Amino acid sequence: MKTNLVAIYHHPGLQPLHEAIGKQDHRTLVLWALDTGLEVLKIFTRFFPDDLRPAAALALADAWARGEIKMPVAKRGAKETHQAAKDSLKIPAATASAHAMGQA
Repeated sequence: MKTNLVAIYHHPGLQPLHEAIGKQDHRTLVLWALDTGLEVLKIFTRFFPDDLRPAAALALADAWARGEIKMPVAKRGAKETHQAAKDSLKIPAATASAHAMGQA
């Protein structure tokens, strides 16, 4: 069964979440995503403990959110994490977790 993302996005039960997110600035949302990213990192490192790209990307996102680095530097880390996802295609959980961290 295919999920209709538009229907999920407009689901009435999610409207309070959409409103709360809409009131936040980008840095706040990144810090929130980092909390989840740290949990997701555990999934990736279970399969690829020596691949440091996702952890580095999360550290760069944190540094950007705190105003320590510029966005282009953080984006390079995200791109590296998406490459880690491509490099881990044989293990779907690792691939999905790397992509999720790249979005943080």
